[in-house]
Amino acid sequence: MSTSPEPRPSRADLTYPYPNLKDNSLDENHLDQTCPLDIGRHQLEPVHDLGDLDRLPCELIDQILAQIYLRCLFDFRRVNQRAMQAVDGIPEFKQIVKHHLVVIRAVLAIEVASRISCIQLLQTLKTPNCTHCGDFAGYIYALDCRRVCFLCFTKRTDLLPLTARQVFRKFGLDSSLLLDLPRLRSVPGCYSPNEKNCRKRVVLYDPDSAHRAGVALHGSQAAMMEFAASTLSSHMDEYENRKHKYFEKGFGRKPRRPAGAGEEHDGLSGNARRFMGIRRLTGVTSAFKDIIAVNPCTALNEAMAKGRDPAAPSKRRRRRRWLLSTPIPRPAHQLVKKLRTNVYEAKVPSLAENAIAKFARFSWEIDHIDQECAAYQWIASHEIGPNFLGNIVEEQRVIGFVSSA
Repeated sequence: MSTSPEPRPSRADLTYPYPNLKDNSLDENHLDQTCPLDIGRHQLEPVHDLGDLDRLPCELIDQILAQIYLRCLFDFRRVNQRAMQAVDGIPEFKQIVKHHLVVIRAVLAIEVASRISCIQLLQTLKTPNCTHCGDFAGYIYALDCRRVCFLCFTKRTDLLPLTARQVFRKFGLDSSLLLDLPRLRSVPGCYSPNEKNCRKRVVLYDPDSAHRAGVALHGSQAAMMEFAASTLSSHMDEYENRKHKYFEKGFGRKPRRPAGAGEEHDGLSGNARRFMGIRRLTGVTSAFKDIIAVNPCTALNEAMAKGRDPAAPSKRRRRRRWLLSTPIPRPAHQLVKKLRTNVYEAKVPSLAENAIAKFARFSWEIDHIDQECAAYQWIASHEIGPNFLGNIVEEQRVIGFVSSA
């Protein structure tokens, strides 16, 4: 008696779902229209020079201009064509324009360019890790130019910009003391994954700088907290008086209870203010889009779902066939030491020495693993990074990769 073959599992059972969510930061709010730039649009034929500045060597001029704040640099760029030529020729400026032009648009649009120089911005862009937790940082906090990850800038209180009223309520700083604090003017648009529309430009202040200024003004942390408590107490007394008059006479607007220093609802990732100074970073230029279009891990998942040999040659996977030649089952390697989140030193039986294993913990991290595998493909023949050893497979799904230590 012949038995019917077991049905082949569908692709939905062999792959992870990937939620297509938008964080709605500065990227999605049309910065090319808010802050248009003329970089590379002019055919420069300078007639006038820079005066005494042209007596200096070109290398010294580049070093001087690279340390000037971006707002002053763009103002200087408008002097004449020779100034435009000098600014466009700064090595640090050229690298930022080539790979992260949108970051320049962002810092100019939210008016924080008066506190960020070319050297500082380039150094931040070259830093891959989060300033706070050390994980990979895919975002830049433009208010003070630091790299942050999604979890940090949606949870930490020192990365939540404050309004002028909140600064006074928490730290006791009036409007005359706010002029020296780092601040931004938001771009009208849609922010946070909750898609909150903010139609007006709002001035927001850096909470870390406001806290230091408050401590310096009052003398100590305890004195600042005491001032905030006394201010709230006086406001509550006024509220109770207005409330008593409202219920006694029965007319007028009902008074609104004042909020305390720590009573504001944050909302974390749903708070639009957390995204108004955030710019998503990407290290991929248009020249690599054809390579990223088909990712190695995704192709291996598709091959296993269709019952094909992952190492078999195919026209579609000819360029990345070497990535699919060594699938390593998840139980086959032993984790020896944790190096950072998702990254471990592992012992693989088929290798003589320990290797580095990186794998996804959640479904949305699979796409990041795909992109890293594609990056290994770009540098495979240049000997500028560790060697790719194989993909990590769990239940016929690719969840990571192994590289040399």
